[in-house]
Amino acid sequence: MKRASLFFTLSLAFVLTACGKTNPMLEQHPDYIGDWQSSTDTLKIEKNGQVTYKHNEHQDQKTPESEVSLTAHSDIKATITEFNDNSFEIGQGELSKGFKVDHAPYKENGQWKMQINGQVYTKK
Repeated sequence: MKRASLFFTLSLAFVLTACGKTNPMLEQHPDYIGDWQSSTDTLKIEKNGQVTYKHNEHQDQKTPESEVSLTAHSDIKATITEFNDNSFEIGQGELSKGFKVDHAPYKENGQWKMQINGQVYTKK
């Protein structure tokens, strides 16, 4: 019983320590860390390198002959695998997603913004 308790305590300490560290790729780019929102996307970049990306887009097209409703949805949670001034990537292989940095984080009227893949994101 004592061993199990000690193992649990050490495991918990390791997890809490790991969660508190900043990913080496983000140490030079701390302004990217946070919760970001665009008109169709949310992007959460955690200091440990975990990224949650959600894309929701809905479009209705009407013509005299038909009515079409289109929905696009993506939901990805992965770790940053590459990061530089021009882009970053999360995940690996077929389960990866690339982000082109059009404009690095900047302050505008007291709010943090950045432009990724042609979309302007605002920090929440």
